[in-house]
Amino acid sequence: MLKLCGFKKNADINKCIFLKILNLGLVFYEKSFRLINFKKIKKAKTVVFFGVYVNTNFNFILKNNLTINQLHGNNNYNLYNKKTIIKTFFFSINNYFNFVNIFIINCFKPNYIIIDKLNNFYGGLGKGFSKDYLNKINKKTIISGGININNIKKINKSFFYGLDISSGIEYKKKKKYSLIKKILKNV
Repeated sequence: MLKLCGFKKNADINKCIFLKILNLGLVFYEKSFRLINFKKIKKAKTVVFFGVYVNTNFNFILKNNLTINQLHGNNNYNLYNKKTIIKTFFFSINNYFNFVNIFIINCFKPNYIIIDKLNNFYGGLGKGFSKDYLNKINKKTIISGGININNIKKINKSFFYGLDISSGIEYKKKKKYSLIKKILKNV
């Protein structure tokens, strides 16, 4: 499964539809430069839109009525039992932190999890993390964090359900069609 994330413009979404990309992420975090104006987006029946939320009001998430909701922060995913949920966990270079995260992940009940690099804030930096511990996770796992055309072939995809790419398809904070096509050739 490939999910491309952080789309703000219909033109970029239409290019992805043309390339038959089925999973697109829309960011609803006000502090992100990828924040979407959802009212201007035309939904396509052939695409699964993921809503990406950080500590967001439950009613706002329900109002958007997207198929899949990706929760960052302190959202209580148990409230969303009628929706498909992806819960985001962050990994660092601290081994103890990663082992504790693996224990917590294996106790959680979301449909999927996303593993990303630990930052001081929410949102992508285009930086990766060590994936050495991820084979111990017993959930459908999507990895994120620094995936781009230069390293996508090095990722051992046998441990993962999918990839989530945002900054790896951007140039100067804008989606770049040529990078999207290169990623598709290497997935």
